[in-house]
Amino acid sequence: MKKIDYDSFLARIYDDSPSFGKVKINNLERMNAFYMEGAKLCEGPVLEFGTATGMLTIQLAREGYKVHSVDISPYMHEVVREKIEKEEKHVSDNITLILGDALEYRHSELYNMIAIPDGLFLAIADQEQQLTLLHNCNRNLNKGGRLYLDIFQPMEKIIYDRKLSECTRFRTKNGELYLMTTNYTVDPYPQIQYCNFVYAKMNKGKAIEEFKVNIVYRYVYHSELELMLKHCGFKVIEIDTAYIDNRGFAVIAEKI
Repeated sequence: MKKIDYDSFLARIYDDSPSFGKVKINNLERMNAFYMEGAKLCEGPVLEFGTATGMLTIQLAREGYKVHSVDISPYMHEVVREKIEKEEKHVSDNITLILGDALEYRHSELYNMIAIPDGLFLAIADQEQQLTLLHNCNRNLNKGGRLYLDIFQPMEKIIYDRKLSECTRFRTKNGELYLMTTNYTVDPYPQIQYCNFVYAKMNKGKAIEEFKVNIVYRYVYHSELELMLKHCGFKVIEIDTAYIDNRGFAVIAEKI
């Protein structure tokens, strides 16, 4: 097993990996439309928590919106900067990348819209820290400002069986072939899902390198999220429980 910084590896293959960016790329227009509608209604820059590889960030900027995008990973921002270099100047001028922690970020001025795409909320695998994030969103919004977020639905089969294993192949944009083995396990009481990914880089039918990525999520049901938002000073405006063909749900909440 090659010793690497998995964050760097994940950033590099994120858009091509079936368990990460590939799902969004296949539904990008539909997933981004939810946030585009919000940006039309809210004046001023959009605060985005979780840049990832910039799939929402860049689209917002192309449409003329200013985006302040926060991510804790310098490797993700490296990927985004490479993408921005290929964009027209007005797009890059609309994007401010901020290396920081979404749980702690504060700006001198308040926002009218915060976006949390790509299930970042679930990647904070602790209920108290999830509440901390929602409280921080509230602190960064003007009264009447809105929070938009989407998260994937709890995977009931894994929750019921407590485990699941999958295997698939994919190629990156530069032609590298990977065999990806995924093992999911669940602790249903704190609602924790452990995801262990092994990426085997293949050449002529043989694995020449292997990389491990371990990620922990805390899944939530929409009823719990609604209570959490109310606890943190929000009024829930809408919850779409059939978001992207029932794969997730999308939430709009307003600061009271």
